[in-house]
Order: sequence, then C-alpha cells, then structure tokens
Amino acid sequence: MQERNSGLDIFRIICCVGVLVYHAVDDTFSTAGTGFNAGIALYFLASFCVPGFFLMSGFLIGKKPSVDKEYIEKKILSIATKYGGWIVFWCVIYSVFLNRHLNPLEQYISGFTSGGILPVAWFLFTYMILLLLSYPLLALRKKYRIAFSLLCIVLLVSISFKNPVNEYFLSRNQALWIPLYLTYFVVGIWLNDVLSILRKYLNAPRFLLLLAAGVNLITLSIYFYFVLGSAEFLYPTTYYGRWYYSAWLITLFILVGAIRISNEKIRSVLAILADGTFAVYMLHLPLLNLLAKEIPINSTLKAITVIVGLFALCELLSCIFKKTPLLRKIV
Repeated sequence: MQERNSGLDIFRIICCVGVLVYHAVDDTFSTAGTGFNAGIALYFLASFCVPGFFLMSGFLIGKKPSVDKEYIEKKILSIATKYGGWIVFWCVIYSVFLNRHLNPLEQYISGFTSGGILPVAWFLFTYMILLLLSYPLLALRKKYRIAFSLLCIVLLVSISFKNPVNEYFLSRNQALWIPLYLTYFVVGIWLNDVLSILRKYLNAPRFLLLLAAGVNLITLSIYFYFVLGSAEFLYPTTYYGRWYYSAWLITLFILVGAIRISNEKIRSVLAILADGTFAVYMLHLPLLNLLAKEIPINSTLKAITVIVGLFALCELLSCIFKKTPLLRKIV
C-alpha cells in the first residue's frame, strides 16, 4: 500500500482553514472602508483555498493509474448522496431548534447556486462537473501527453487575461466559473507529469524546492503589490487566474505537498484532521452565521478565535458523526 502523503493532508487542512478565514472575514467582519490590516491580510492570504482544493483534486485523480467510467459514476453518486444527507440534517436542526420548516428538495437545488441553508454546496456541484470532464481529459493525457500539456498551458494563459469566454462565466454564479476551476483542476493532473519529469532529469530535489520557494515569495509579493496598489477595495476573487496568483498557488501546493513527517502519531493526527475537512466544510457556515448573530465578529482577534474554535468544534463533531448511525454516512 502506498504511504499516505502527509504534505497533501496538511494542504487539505490549510485549504479548509482558509475557507473558514474567508467566510469569517468576508461574511461577518466588514471589509469595506477598514483599510489594510491584519484581518484583510489574512483574507487575501486565504484566497488560495478554493482554487487550491480544485488543484489538489486534479492532482489526486491524476495520480491514479487508471480511472474508468464506473469510478467517476460512483464518486459523483457518493457526493450527491452525502450532500442530500447534509441537507436533511440541517433541515432537521432548523426545524427542531429554530422552528423553521424548510423544504429539503428546494434546499438541495438552492445549494448548487450558492443559496439555501448550505450555500457552500456550489463547490460540490462544480466538482461533479469536473469529475465528468476528467474522464475525457485523462484519456487525452494517456494517449497524447504533449497535447494535454499544451492544453494546460493554453488554459493557464487564457484565464490570465480578460476574454469574452471568461467574462461570460465570471459574470454568472460562482458554481459556473468552469474555465477558471477547470484550469486549476487540469493543472493539478498535469503536475504529476511535470514533477515526475523534473525528479527524473533534475537530480537536485532541494534545488527544486528552493526554486519553488523563491517563485512563491516573489509572486506573493506581486500579488500584494496589486492588492495594496488598488485604488478601491477589490475582493480576492478579482485576482483569481492572474499569472502571479496561479504561480503563487501552484508553488504553494508543491512546497506544502513536499512536506514529509516521520512521526507516526503526528501523521495519524493529520490524517484524522484531513479526513474531517469535508464535515468541517458542510458544518461551519450555518454555525458561523448563527454565532455571528449572537457575537458580532468585528475585530481580527475575534475572527481568529472564531476560526480556530469553529475548526476544532467541527472536527470534533466529525469524529462523533463517524461513530453515529446514519450520520456516519455523510462524513
């Protein structure tokens, strides 16, 4: 059995924490007119989280020796079923504790367009679309590696500049930002080939990591240069796809993914936390919205406290759910 990659576990965890940062600062801590401060810096640093999930998803599916139609179908049905379970779970919670009676079918559909009680479900909808597209993409990669590599480069370049296709999709709901997220998903698949070639012909892994670290710091500096130089406050999604953002995201993934941990206890803890990130993702936003009504998150310190506490609580609930009948089916 292939040894579990602790670096990928860490990347999944920090992506999940990034989502919490995003929502705590964006939805509950007013960003308009506050100027640049620690909270805003965290906000922009966390902007790798969602594209990072798509990049990692592509990388993981690209690592598989083969992916057939049955695997794709099983994966999509599993996601759709788990999502349905979460909708029922939250409908019950809202009915029992808040006396709000919601229609599960309406909530299920609304989630795909960033609405309802689980607006974060748009990610699942987009991921299922990418899974469907992964079958022909992996077939192309298997038969025509050079053509697949050229496709990755063309996609990366195309999202770096304004064009009618990108503008059309970006003007719609974020679940339909397909060109953007497809690019990072495809690049994730491609990274398996790129890193394999580099390891084969460049017998200096430390040099490769130092190069990635240098590129990461430079492109992160360029990213913040544009953020700080903007005459008005622009949300981090504005910078998605820009060449410096993509270079920062990709090198961050390479650096974190290269982390190796020998201590078995730490590896086990990381594996448990990484496996609980799906539950954290599906639990955190309703809890955060309810909490924000009682305790306004109006400072960076409060935001950080809520993020850490919410992550720990959701991870604990994930562990409890895994040992509970029916609930263990959705985590």
